[in-house]
Amino acid sequence: MRNDPWSTIRTLAALFAQLEGGRGLTPEEQWTLQVLKISEEVDEAAQAVFGARATRGCPMGRVR
Repeated sequence: MRNDPWSTIRTLAALFAQLEGGRGLTPEEQWTLQVLKISEEVDEAAQAVFGARATRGCPMGRVR
């Protein structure tokens, strides 16, 4: 049986909405915080890739 990723995403979104709604956050605040968190995770992944590539002499490691 294959998992449908969108089903998982919908389930997680509903859970997050329930938990964040319980903290008094509006849907707009929930969405904003979720986008910021995703952006943070993407940045961390990018930094890891840049770091790994820089150890192998990649010129991207020297860009500031």
